[in-house]
Amino acid sequence: MHRSELREVVQCAACGAEIRPGLDRAYVVTSRTALCFDCALERGGRYDEQRDAWSTLPRADDLPTPD
Repeated sequence: MHRSELREVVQCAACGAEIRPGLDRAYVVTSRTALCFDCALERGGRYDEQRDAWSTLPRADDLPTPD
C-alpha cells in the first residue's frame, strides 16, 4: 500500500464519518463515494470475515454520487 492511500480520507455518504479506504473496513460505492462499516451494515450489508469481503452488498442506490 502506498503512503498516499493511507492519507486519503473520504466521508461516509450516509453519516459523514471520516473513512480511510486503505485502513478502514468500508463499502466503496465509487472512487469518491463510500459507506462506513456501520452504515453499510445498517443498509443490509453483511461482511464475511473469513473471505474478507462483503457477502451481501448494502443498499446504495439512493446515495448521492459526486460529479
